[in-house]
Amino acid sequence: MCQIWASYEWAFAPESDKTIDYLFVGSRGTIDVGYRGELQLHRGNGWEILYVHPPVRQPDPDIPFAYPYAEQVQDFVDAIRDGREPEVNGETARKGIEMALAADRSAATGDVVALPLAG
Repeated sequence: MCQIWASYEWAFAPESDKTIDYLFVGSRGTIDVGYRGELQLHRGNGWEILYVHPPVRQPDPDIPFAYPYAEQVQDFVDAIRDGREPEVNGETARKGIEMALAADRSAATGDVVALPLAG
């Protein structure tokens, strides 16, 4: 069982402290997802940092919002050009979307949604 709390980002300049943060509180632990920050796991004996998002570069200071996936898109273009697998391939992206859909279904129904999703 898991409960999700979420806050959503406002389109302010990167120096703003407004971010998207998700807190997944489950019966066996808590996952704290800081958008463009750290992914942390807590299982009762302190926080373990699982991932740290690299800094997002602001290409033009006159534009108040930095596209957070610019480097990912550039890597995809480079992978096509170089004939290699991108850092985030289709399977990885599909799993991320599947996880978001499962969280949405769980929030809407109050039920546990198992992964992988059926059909």
